[in-house]
Amino acid sequence: MTPEPPRRNRPSGGRAPQRSGAARAGRPAPRTSGSGGATRRVGEQRRSTSAGARRNPPRTTTANRRRPRRRALRLGSSRRRITVGFAAVATVVLILGGRLVQLQGLDGTGLAVAAEQRRTMTTDLEAERGRILDANGGVLAYSVDARAVYADPSLVSSPLLTAQALAPLLKQSVVDLQDKLSHKGRFVYLARSQTPQTATRVMNLALPGVNVLPESQRLHPAHDVGANVVGFTDRDGHGIAGIESGLDAKLAGKPGRLTVMKGAGGEVIPSGVHKDDPAVPGSSVQLTISQDLQYVAQKALDQAVHSTGAKDGQITILDAKTGAIKAMASAPTYDAADPGRTPQSLSNPNISSVFEPGSANKVVTFAAALQRGLITPKTAMTVPGTIQFADRTIHDDWVHDPVGWTATGVLAKSSNVGTLMIAKKLGPAVWDSYAKKFGEGQPTGVALPAESAGILPPMKDWSGSTFGNLPIGQGVAVTSLQLADMYQAIANNGVRVPPHVVEKMIGPTGRVTKSVPGKPVRVVSAKTAATLREMLQMVTQDGGTAPKAAINGFTTAGKTGTGQKPNPACNCYEGGGYWSTFAGMAPADHPRYVMSIMVDSPQTDYLGGDVAAPLFHEVMSYALKQGDVAPTGAAPAHLPLFAP
Repeated sequence: MTPEPPRRNRPSGGRAPQRSGAARAGRPAPRTSGSGGATRRVGEQRRSTSAGARRNPPRTTTANRRRPRRRALRLGSSRRRITVGFAAVATVVLILGGRLVQLQGLDGTGLAVAAEQRRTMTTDLEAERGRILDANGGVLAYSVDARAVYADPSLVSSPLLTAQALAPLLKQSVVDLQDKLSHKGRFVYLARSQTPQTATRVMNLALPGVNVLPESQRLHPAHDVGANVVGFTDRDGHGIAGIESGLDAKLAGKPGRLTVMKGAGGEVIPSGVHKDDPAVPGSSVQLTISQDLQYVAQKALDQAVHSTGAKDGQITILDAKTGAIKAMASAPTYDAADPGRTPQSLSNPNISSVFEPGSANKVVTFAAALQRGLITPKTAMTVPGTIQFADRTIHDDWVHDPVGWTATGVLAKSSNVGTLMIAKKLGPAVWDSYAKKFGEGQPTGVALPAESAGILPPMKDWSGSTFGNLPIGQGVAVTSLQLADMYQAIANNGVRVPPHVVEKMIGPTGRVTKSVPGKPVRVVSAKTAATLREMLQMVTQDGGTAPKAAINGFTTAGKTGTGQKPNPACNCYEGGGYWSTFAGMAPADHPRYVMSIMVDSPQTDYLGGDVAAPLFHEVMSYALKQGDVAPTGAAPAHLPLFAP
């Protein structure tokens, strides 16, 4: 039999003895020496060496008995080192794996798009803008090849050094360029409308983040000739005045888009993303304007405004049959090619500024009275020096006793009193209806922006004296184009054709689209128009108010006007100045052209026959010659001015 191992002695009560601190920590219990060198057993109670010490066995409380035992971490074991190391590596792998799943699985698409966007750049490709031509094909506006220099500031390492390198080429200050290159963003223009040669020099510098784009530059070779009609564009090629604005959508074409991938230095990567959506060129427009006639009218008007000390002036010339605008000059004008234009250049005074036509408006009264059979050219009238309308007394421009004139004499002498006597026979409602037929108070519909409708007060707003003003051209306002349009109806046998300035559009493929004129308006009969033209001939002959408008070899017809300007200081006409006007046609027996003239506030003579009529003579003489209009050989009309 195998002997049984010796059992340790246990204290009474069956409880295990408390271990010393060293024993609880897992260390061997220290040995203590006693008599005879015997070693105290682990299970024995300690005895006090002090005299009189009580022999109390150690107590074991419930708390001590239930407290969990803490074991010190021991890494001396290789097994434990492997376990801890594996746990650490597994934790790191788990974190990295989770991050990888997030980047590639969850955020992968978004990050890929962001990376591609940073390396790619998309720019608009400007379409070639259509040309603007005159009636004979002469170029009034066109675009040339140019370059825009731009930068991606995020790729510019040194804005100062880059600015110093570019300043001499772009003719800008270093400070301005540095400010642009410090712009927050990925695109900024450094210079526009540069020549291809300048762009090549810029690219040869190989500056990081600096590149060029193709664009166009708008040129106006005629400068101030027809500038108010043609208009101009802004730096981005958008029309902001004249035809450039009115037909901007058709002239501009359709822009394209170019997307390329670029490297760290801003250079294009040939094998990268490259998408090219080509631009579609705009259509060209051919106007009815004659550049040569426009030039002559402009220079003559400039001279008249300067010599008379006037504020401004306008001339409008129409084709008598078609209503096509052959010239439209205003003074002062501007250079369409000058980037330093004034805000006034945004408008075309011939269609946007209004004035009171004065006696030139009397054709409404005479046309209506002839059409209604109330007068004939030889109707005898006794005209007093004044006439009363409500509380207002109206008189002629000169003092006279009652005089016997024919209806033709009243028109040729421009008698206010005689005209109002005829207007009373018509009555307000009839007169108002004919004024509207002539186009007063409504826009002509010409394809130019900011056209005014003029002023024709509605009858419900008339006072007792209003009808004493309107027939003689006060209290009503027209534009230069409207006044010419009124006389075009008389020249065209009583039919008013809405004026137009666009002859045709020429598409990028060469397709031609002709403009469609507005709906004609029958104002008076052909017979009435012919009779009125004969009466108007007497105005330009001796005894009339405008013999200075006559042209040798041709019959001429027209009417002067001297409209009083309102004076804001007194809300009256006294001291306000004058608009000097004339509207007429030639040849009178077979009209080819119609012209209206207005000179604002001349400081010398102010009568329409002395200021505007000479301009008609000068400009119409050239128009007839340029248009190869031969004299008809017809004798001037001969109608009596005085009653027998």
